[in-house]
Amino acid sequence: MGFFSRNRELQDRVDSMRIADFGRVWLLKEASGVDPNAAFEQLNPLRRPLYEDPPGDALVAEELRRHAIKGEWEALGAWQFARDFVQDDELEKELTDRALLTLDSMRITNLSIHLPNMDIQRFEELTGAPAPYDGFYGPPIFDSHFGPSREERERDGLR
Repeated sequence: MGFFSRNRELQDRVDSMRIADFGRVWLLKEASGVDPNAAFEQLNPLRRPLYEDPPGDALVAEELRRHAIKGEWEALGAWQFARDFVQDDELEKELTDRALLTLDSMRITNLSIHLPNMDIQRFEELTGAPAPYDGFYGPPIFDSHFGPSREERERDGLR
């Protein structure tokens, strides 16, 4: 059993933190504290099999599934990576649902302006409520530990 677990770890082309960084950059942009170009480049080992290896989509899909269950930022990063690079409708649907539920759990008070239009209806189906919007038009605002609150943003001069 130990050999199998170790072998499974070796199959990952990128560390989960790289996927998490990709998720942070997607949602928080420059406020993520992550260089967007570096976050993109760090995922080259995951992109390469999509273009060079015939079963690459299936291998990458399995890796994205493994990363997505590790945490909130990983779920967002895996979702966006799949949406941008992997041609697998089932994977995209699965990771979209996970990411939308994750965004809901992050309690972003102005989520509706940050959520892609194509995902608004699905968000409502999954959560039973519209995507939140508190009137703050700007960077994401959190009512949780995942990011700054409205008060913190206003204190920093953003309105």
